[in-house]
Amino acid sequence: MSRAIAAAVISADGGELTFSIQTIIARGLPEGSQNWIFWFFAAAFLVKMPAFPLHGWMPDSYRAAPLPALAVFSAVLSKVGAYGFLRVVLPMIPDASDLFQTTMLVLAIGSIIYGSAMAFTKTDLRLVLGFSSVAQLGFITAGIFAFNGSGAEGALLQMINHGLSTGGLFATFGMIYERYHTREIKQLGGLARRIPILSLFMLLFTFSSIGLPGMNGFAGEFLILLGMFQRGYADAPALYHFQWTTIAVLAVFGVVLGAWYMLWLYQRVFF
Repeated sequence: MSRAIAAAVISADGGELTFSIQTIIARGLPEGSQNWIFWFFAAAFLVKMPAFPLHGWMPDSYRAAPLPALAVFSAVLSKVGAYGFLRVVLPMIPDASDLFQTTMLVLAIGSIIYGSAMAFTKTDLRLVLGFSSVAQLGFITAGIFAFNGSGAEGALLQMINHGLSTGGLFATFGMIYERYHTREIKQLGGLARRIPILSLFMLLFTFSSIGLPGMNGFAGEFLILLGMFQRGYADAPALYHFQWTTIAVLAVFGVVLGAWYMLWLYQRVFF
């Protein structure tokens, strides 16, 4: 009986209510319902990422969580929100996704700029990486809502690449903490002479995180930016041409900010 209830519910008029995503896609949702359903899903997935401005839980959890759990969350579980947009929101609620595309792109750029700016202000290694993840997940959201093949492919690649680079960075910071028992950047410095091999791996993970050409992070970011510029220049209706082009340019500025604060972090810790 419980399995039957979980699989389907029979409504009063005899129609079958289902939890199957494919069935819901085939039937389609009423246009009026799609708008509020979209924002309920979007709020849940943006909190999960986290994304600006629904990231308020992130700083406290990044300070307090055990480092292994934090590495798994940042590298793997934060992508669940992005997966939800790709797997649930876009196919099930296409009309509302199209209607609110510009709003989601603005939120994505807000995450990129805000996360980068906050990363500059933090002196705790964990929080720098935490706000870096907010910015990187902004890129992933932008790629998803570019609504073209390049953006979607870049978002998928960036989910994997960000997981690899962030997992490596947290592992490196964990080794530093075990040796020096501090996460404060101002209490570190000159570590390249004391732990040269660890410094080399940290440099490689940093280059991966900022998308240096030849590293794994480059392919995803390049495809995301390509998708956004294609959307802004080639595919945008006249009404949205300026808005989407501006968003794409700001995303490039976010790449520059990411390289700035990550290299600044590496310089202060290791030199």
